[in-house]
Amino acid sequence: MKVNVTHTRSILFICVLAFGILQHAASAADERQTLQTLSQSFAVLAQEVGEAVVGIKIERSDEDRDWTPRFEHFERRDVFPFGPEEFRRWFRENPDRGEAPEEYFFSPDPYRERQGRRRDVIPMPDEIRPNMTQPKINFGSGIVLDEHGHIATVRELVDDSKGIAITLQDGTQLRAEVVASDRGTGIAVIKVESSALPTTKFGDSNDVTLGELAVVLGHSPNQEPGISLGMISGVGRNPHIVDYENWFAIDANLNPGVGGGAIVSVEGEIIGMSVGGSSTFAIPINTVRQVATELIEDGKVARGWLGVSIQEIDSDLAAKLGLDKPMGVLVNRVLNDTPAEEFGLQKGDVIVTINGETIKDVNHLRAAIARHKPATTVSISILRDGQTQDISVTLSQRSAQIAPPTDDSEAHVELWKGVSVQNLTADLAEKLGHTTDEGVLIASVAPGSAAAKAGLRRGDLILEVENQAIHNVAEFKSAVDKVMEEPKVLLLVKHEGQARYVTVK
Repeated sequence: MKVNVTHTRSILFICVLAFGILQHAASAADERQTLQTLSQSFAVLAQEVGEAVVGIKIERSDEDRDWTPRFEHFERRDVFPFGPEEFRRWFRENPDRGEAPEEYFFSPDPYRERQGRRRDVIPMPDEIRPNMTQPKINFGSGIVLDEHGHIATVRELVDDSKGIAITLQDGTQLRAEVVASDRGTGIAVIKVESSALPTTKFGDSNDVTLGELAVVLGHSPNQEPGISLGMISGVGRNPHIVDYENWFAIDANLNPGVGGGAIVSVEGEIIGMSVGGSSTFAIPINTVRQVATELIEDGKVARGWLGVSIQEIDSDLAAKLGLDKPMGVLVNRVLNDTPAEEFGLQKGDVIVTINGETIKDVNHLRAAIARHKPATTVSISILRDGQTQDISVTLSQRSAQIAPPTDDSEAHVELWKGVSVQNLTADLAEKLGHTTDEGVLIASVAPGSAAAKAGLRRGDLILEVENQAIHNVAEFKSAVDKVMEEPKVLLLVKHEGQARYVTVK
């Protein structure tokens, strides 16, 4: 039997094509089903977790409000306190804009400056502005913490408020009062008189990882619930908005009013609270719950204190300290009569972990210590002289520093790596805002010099050269003479009250 090869190939091609189309159709159907399931999951999440997210409406008195002139209490000579020339100018035509006098005069609010007409309008005298206050309304969101009516939100929203109203997901409105707020973390707690507020599950924000999906739940300015989808785009962030941060960031379209709203994992657990505003940062829910608990119980937050001055470690410092890479934070000073001194921490130690938690940077360490109350004992892992050591330290409350004695010498040394120094007198210390008179004062820094590139500034204090304490210019000169041939010199410098290590190349 003769076989038509071309016909056979065509049939095979059609069969393969049909199989591919059917497979693609099945795959597309599976994808649509997956999307529908995902969509339904987000809808359920928005409904169930959204019940524990409330809208917050704040009323404030704003003295710098817009004001509206009122004429009934003033005679005509008080309302128009200008002479004939000004009067004629008031009624004249405006040839630049083609307005007739009557259109100009009878335009709304003629006593306020109108954009583009500053030459033509006589401003209302201050003495006849009405002495009234108009309320200024702010909007935000909050997270229900417990069945007793406590709600967490951002401090900036509710501080100095004159009235607070919350809106539940079903539209119910309740009055609320501020319980307390914490400046260090930017967290506040408000309370409503209700024992029937819906609550939800809280996750562990220590498990938040880069790249995971999350949902932002909040209320819009008109107090309607809203939702947006995003991704965790950063962890351990410290934007220097408040004192104790270690926040995470979310890449999502955040709408107005979301400040104080909930960041929710795909498992339906609240893992953070949105900072709000134009910020995409969120406060970890572990921090929110801990701070809120203390605010509810004590009205304030008590934080442990270690008693060290610390700084970041860059690649140059890491190499100088014998580290393979930048890690932990560097202790550049141990304060007197502090837990750090009592339990053996030393200047030059690198703090790596606190209670097993790896320390990433200065703000992370401050937040980790601040989570513990005074009298709490923590385990601190350090690197000292290339060796790892574990030290147990019992934290205390912050205490005042004791200033060292004064040196009244005014000796001066000329440029070294672009910097000249002089002794710091008590008078100079007071004028420059230094709390101590130790070290030597930088009198000048040559532009483009090694000192300038290292970030040294006029008015800074040099406290140490290669770990040798400096108390006067003579000691400084002796110390730098020893390191003239070194490619990098390690300095301990105090800038605006904060000590830090600097490498000068």
